[in-house]
Amino acid sequence: MQETETHLDLTDGVNLEAARAFIAQVGDPSLHAGSLAKVSAALEQRLDEAGTVQARTYEIGTRAYGGSGHIAGGLKVGGAYERSTQTSKLLAAYSRGRDGQWTIVVLQLREPRPFEKGAP
Repeated sequence: MQETETHLDLTDGVNLEAARAFIAQVGDPSLHAGSLAKVSAALEQRLDEAGTVQARTYEIGTRAYGGSGHIAGGLKVGGAYERSTQTSKLLAAYSRGRDGQWTIVVLQLREPRPFEKGAP
């Protein structure tokens, strides 16, 4: 599973204006698609140019088991039981700062990889 967050510094006047214009347009009951597209594009541009991004990749697992049964005769009785467990394991996390540079925060390999020839 991939999860991505983008943040925009609203203390910057240009960013704040883009965010306000977007919110005003979305909250307008007389919504016009052309206007919404314009403010959406402006906000997307600010997010691309000035936003910070955190991206994470997870391995997700689910285990489930259970059973059911019933007894019939003059009186019918039945029941069921199910249990499931979900797990997530962070495999990688990346961060893009205001300078536009990506850094790897965490990297978890699924299987150990042998060193390439010449590597320590």
